[in-house]
Amino acid sequence: MLKLLSTCAVLTLLTACQSASSGRQLAGLTPAQIKAAQAQDAATAQAEFARCDASSTSILEVTKCKAAVRERYIIPYASPQEQRISRILVSQNIGLAEKIARGEITEAQARSQYAAIVRTVMAQEGQR
Repeated sequence: MLKLLSTCAVLTLLTACQSASSGRQLAGLTPAQIKAAQAQDAATAQAEFARCDASSTSILEVTKCKAAVRERYIIPYASPQEQRISRILVSQNIGLAEKIARGEITEAQARSQYAAIVRTVMAQEGQR
C-alpha cells in the first residue's frame, strides 16, 4: 500500500506540475505577481498533500483529497490543454483507486494501467 501511495504521490505531483480553476483568480495580476502566487500556492499544495497522506485512511481518500488540492492550488496556473489533460488523468486515477478499494485490481495492476493511460492520453493530446 505504501508503494502505491508513493507511486500515486509521484504521479499526482507529475500530473500537477504538467497541468488546471477554482482556486486563485489570476486576472489582472502582473507576471511577477503570478509567479509569486504560484510559488506560494505550490508550497501550500505540498503541505496539503502531506495532510492528505496523514489524515486519509484509504488510497481512495488520499487520491480524492490530492485531486481537490491540485484543483485549487495547481490547476489555475496551467494552460487550457494542460488543465484538460490533468483532469482526465485525475479522473482515471480516482477510478483506479476505486477499483483497488473494491479489490478488483492490485496496486501493481493500477500502476501499470495508469502508466498506459498516461501514454494514451498524451498521445491523443499530441494529435490535437
